[in-house]
Amino acid sequence: MKRVAVDGEHGGFGLKTPDHMWFGDGFAYEMTPDKATLTRRYAENQRDVLRSANTCGISGSAYTRSPMSRVS
Repeated sequence: MKRVAVDGEHGGFGLKTPDHMWFGDGFAYEMTPDKATLTRRYAENQRDVLRSANTCGISGSAYTRSPMSRVS
């Protein structure tokens, strides 16, 4: 029998953006202080997922997006 391996949840980074928060200070598994850090952490996370795909043979992944901001 063959099975598919998937990273079911990863990421969940957030950035507080004045006047665009859905509720309070927002929520994320990891809040970042600025756009540059958010971009860096996202890129690092994606590299980790690709490394897992290459070394562990995962077939897919699901990025966790926290409902922390709203579009206005």
